[in-house]
Amino acid sequence: MDHTTSGAPAPDGPAPDAPTAAWRARVPARRQATPVADEGPDFAREFRLALAERRSSLRGLSLSLQHRDVHVSTPALAAWRAGRSAPAGPEGLRAARALEDVLELPRGQLSRWVDPSGDARRTPAPRPGVTARTRGTSSSARGGQTLLTASEQRARTALGFQRSSLLTERTVEVEVEIDGLGRQRHVTQRTEWVAREDGVDAFPSVLVVPTPVRGRSRVEPVSGCRLGPSYVDLAEGVFATALVLAAPLRVGETVTTVHRTHLPEDAAPDGVHEHRVLHPVERVAVRVRFDPACAPSTWQGHSRTDEQERAGEVVPVDGVAQVARDDFGPGAVGLRWSW
Repeated sequence: MDHTTSGAPAPDGPAPDAPTAAWRARVPARRQATPVADEGPDFAREFRLALAERRSSLRGLSLSLQHRDVHVSTPALAAWRAGRSAPAGPEGLRAARALEDVLELPRGQLSRWVDPSGDARRTPAPRPGVTARTRGTSSSARGGQTLLTASEQRARTALGFQRSSLLTERTVEVEVEIDGLGRQRHVTQRTEWVAREDGVDAFPSVLVVPTPVRGRSRVEPVSGCRLGPSYVDLAEGVFATALVLAAPLRVGETVTTVHRTHLPEDAAPDGVHEHRVLHPVERVAVRVRFDPACAPSTWQGHSRTDEQERAGEVVPVDGVAQVARDDFGPGAVGLRWSW
C-alpha cells in the first residue's frame, strides 16, 4: 500500500468524483510586488519561505552570520532571496549551513541546493529511490524502494496536483490499525503543513494497494479539511482523493489537518508499514496498534536515507509499536513485525 499527500490550490465549483472530469487545480494570480515562494531557483524558494516563517530581516541575518564568522552582505542575501544569484562552492555551502542554524531550519533544507563543486543548482542531484524535483509524503505497507511511484504520480496529475511542493509537511504523525486477521485496516495521519505559495488550499491523499483488489478505499476527513474530487483505478489499485482546507493559506502560513484512510476490505495481511518523506521534516512518527487477537511476537523500527539505513532492536510487541525520527528526510521511517 502506498499513501501520498502534498498540496496545491483547490478548484472553484463542485468537485467531480472521477478522473475523466479533467479537474485541475487552480493556480491563484500572483501579486507582482511580492515574490512568491516557488519562483526562481529552488534555493531562493526555500530561503524566501524560511524568511517569511521567521520574519527575519536581511540586515539582521547578515549580522547573525558575521557572529558565526560567515560574511554575506545584505545585498548578497537580497540577490539570493530574489533568485538572481545563489551560494555555490565550499564557502557557499558553509553559508547555507550557517543560514540553517540562524533560521533554525532542519539540516539540508537550504544546503542541499548548493553544489560544493562550485555551481548553484536549481534541483538536487537524483538520489537512489527518489524522483528528482518531486516532494511530498508517502506511506507504504509494502516497503517499496521508490518514494513516489508512477501510479501515485498519475493519480496526482489526474487531480491537478502536478506540482507537489506548494504545501509541504513540517511534522507528520501516522497511526496504523491492524485487525484480528493481521490486515492493515485504517491509517490516520495528522500533518502540520506549511504553505509555499499564496492561495494554496488543498492536498491529495493517494493510496496504492497491491492488485488484484475489488474493494474500495475511503478517505474520512477528521479535522481541518473536507473531501474534494476523487480518482479510482482498480486495475492499478489506485485510490486518490483531494482534501480541501477550510481557507486558502498565505506563503509561510501553517495549518494542521487530520484524515483517516480506510483500506479496502479485501486488503491482504502484511507485516511492514513505511512513511516516506521526500523533503526534510522536523518530525515523522509511525505508530502501529495491533488487535489482541492477532498480535505479532516482535517488531523492529527502521529508517533509511540516501546516506544510511538504520534498524532498531527487535523487541516484543505489547499492543503498540512506534518509531519516530526528528529532523529527518528525505527518506523513509517504518516498522516491520512478525507473528
